[in-house]
Amino acid sequence: MSNQASIRQAATLDKEAIADLIENKQSDYIKLVEAQPEEHWTRAPESKWTTDQHTLHLLDTLKLINKALSMPKFLLRLKFGTSNRDVRSFDEVTKRYNERLVGAKGKTY
Repeated sequence: MSNQASIRQAATLDKEAIADLIENKQSDYIKLVEAQPEEHWTRAPESKWTTDQHTLHLLDTLKLINKALSMPKFLLRLKFGTSNRDVRSFDEVTKRYNERLVGAKGKTY
């Protein structure tokens, strides 16, 4: 399953299915990292993150996602509120993200 298909699928899943999807993607990431040359852990192209930095970022993100998934829904609403717009599809979010990247003129990467 492609990453985009996985993300589209996650939009309609329950907490357990999302956790399973994250676990599968984590396994894919570990395989990818293990195949990288060792120097990628500490060296990267100018203005880019190293493999180490990406891995730490993903770990921090997973900790927060796990914490959110373990909370009752009403606590999440209390802490973060509710959305003021309809849920957007993955394609809509991706289109808007790409529009913003064009507007940033390369400042984001």
